[in-house]
Amino acid sequence: MVDAAIQRIHQHADQLVTRKRDGLLGIFDRGSFESDRTHALTGRLSVALVMVDIDHFKQVNDVLGHSVGDEVLRAVAKVLTSKCDGRNRVEYRYGGEELALILTGDDAARATEVAESARVDVEELRFDGYRDLRVTVSVGVGEVPREGSNSAELVRRADAALYRAKAEGRNPCEKG
Repeated sequence: MVDAAIQRIHQHADQLVTRKRDGLLGIFDRGSFESDRTHALTGRLSVALVMVDIDHFKQVNDVLGHSVGDEVLRAVAKVLTSKCDGRNRVEYRYGGEELALILTGDDAARATEVAESARVDVEELRFDGYRDLRVTVSVGVGEVPREGSNSAELVRRADAALYRAKAEGRNPCEKG
């Protein structure tokens, strides 16, 4: 029993040491996401994953330029960070304009509330010098309810919900 507890402490310490922040956004990077997701699924609490994709982001870059695209990415990341506590709710850059939250101990209903709150806050963003720029996100929420759940299944559920949100015309929040 004590050996198992010590092993979990060492695993958690290793997981924390491997964390890195994305240079542009200041949130955790994809490698941290993978490590944290694996670690979260070894615990006894439910784990929810929120996948966030900035709608029509390529158009922002193509029409307004990459510096504005970077500003949009930073603003959306800041919204997600405001929903997190750095421990049980953590934000990540999943890739490109895709961001993610891992919520440990929150069920799908609570995770969906957090996701919807973030979606609304993003929709209300305004950008100095770009009066007509409106940004929305499509959001997918997945959950695995117990210890030892499959990491791939968690991503599959959130991803499927995200693709349903995008298929519905973008800017919704879907639960998988």
